[in-house]
Amino acid sequence: MIINKTGFTRKELAAECDCKYYIIDYLNNCGKLPVVRESEGPGYIRLYHPNAVNVLTDHLAKRVSKNV
Repeated sequence: MIINKTGFTRKELAAECDCKYYIIDYLNNCGKLPVVRESEGPGYIRLYHPNAVNVLTDHLAKRVSKNV
């Protein structure tokens, strides 16, 4: 993980956590992912806070532990 990064795009966040886009969209729609900058409309990216990586990995860990 890059420590001095100001934010992640959805693509970068998916690559960092090795998950699908729809999981990020789900957590964002639930209001669980911290956002640095919201999108201003089509063509503008939303930047997720670096702490979003922790939220996403915690969510994925819960999902895996329930399937075992």
